[in-house]
Amino acid sequence: MSKNVFIFALFYVWLFMGGCVELLETPKLVQWSGPPILFQPMSAGTVLACLDEIDSLSPEEFKQFYDEALNIVTQEGDKNILPLVCLGLNPRASDKQFEKSIELIGKHTLTHPDDNQELQGLQSLLARLKEAKINKRLDSNKMRKILAKKKNLEKQIEQLKNIEKIITNKEHANSETK
Repeated sequence: MSKNVFIFALFYVWLFMGGCVELLETPKLVQWSGPPILFQPMSAGTVLACLDEIDSLSPEEFKQFYDEALNIVTQEGDKNILPLVCLGLNPRASDKQFEKSIELIGKHTLTHPDDNQELQGLQSLLARLKEAKINKRLDSNKMRKILAKKKNLEKQIEQLKNIEKIITNKEHANSETK
């Protein structure tokens, strides 16, 4: 009986190992018969990589690079706008420069339909960022107005307290003279 159990166990080990060996084999690679595939970064990737690279620019360097990129775009047209777009998205860029970048991305999507979907995503993100900046500015303006009103009300309260003191002093002086 133990011989049968041993043979039975050996059979299952052989079956188990045979199945596992097949799983342990390295998969066979499918040969690609088409043209070679080359990775070429798209425009949004170029802009985002550029943003990462220029993050540490000093204000003077930023101004110099922005002016150079603006001159290139002015002279050559839309051929090389991505560096200018990138610089306009930098935190050191003015609101006008930021707006120019959004405008240039819109123009670029029209002239380069192959980058259209990718840049439309970037453009949507920038539109939301622009909206958030506007809301922040509006909230800041509201806060300034509220603080100005508060200051004005504090002055009025102080004036009323002074008037109350004057009236109290006159009443006190009149009651002593009688």
